[in-house]
Amino acid sequence: MAWLQRPNPANLLGVGRLKNFHALQVDDHFFAKPPLAISRLKAELGTKELWCSFQPGQYGWRAARHCDHVDIQLYRQGCNATVDTTYRLGLAGRQDTAIAIYHDGSAADDRHLSCMKEALRKTGNHLFVFKWKSPEHWLSPYTKPLWSTASRFFGRQHSKPT
Repeated sequence: MAWLQRPNPANLLGVGRLKNFHALQVDDHFFAKPPLAISRLKAELGTKELWCSFQPGQYGWRAARHCDHVDIQLYRQGCNATVDTTYRLGLAGRQDTAIAIYHDGSAADDRHLSCMKEALRKTGNHLFVFKWKSPEHWLSPYTKPLWSTASRFFGRQHSKPT
């Protein structure tokens, strides 16, 4: 799998000529401001698969129909909110669409993951787990409120470290 977190036209055009991968993963950075049409990207890939990760507000069936794998990034929502969003987006029961959450390696996220597996099993969706350390994981109890406020102010509460 090749993953382009920050795709641009230069590294997307001709991506089909690259060797030793069977699929390209484009994440929400692609869909925030698509550097080229997704249909063109799919054509560039030839026989390789296109995996697409959307934020809930970016998801649309027109773009998703070009993707061989779709996941919706609901990283920080609880079980009930995730199920609600799954139904609101019309994704419940869609076997071709996974719900993506992240796991930071903590015991709290182990419990969250267990709850999510059960909740999404009931909706008929697959779970797609991203594992990385959130920058919040390393913050002290004294600086965490500052990080949370700054994140909301700058609109980055759902972004992942690069």
